[in-house]
Amino acid sequence: MTLLDLKPSTMDVDFTVPSSSLPEFEQVLKNNPAGYKVDRWADGYVFCQA
Repeated sequence: MTLLDLKPSTMDVDFTVPSSSLPEFEQVLKNNPAGYKVDRWADGYVFCQA
């Protein structure tokens, strides 16, 4: 959508992982350097409305 100028670019990284791997992925993120935003989604679910 950013390439089509439909929305601005964001400064985060999005991952989708199998729900069975999510706890392990969360453990890895504990070593994430400050200032990096990582969004994680389970089982292919990436977009939602809050």
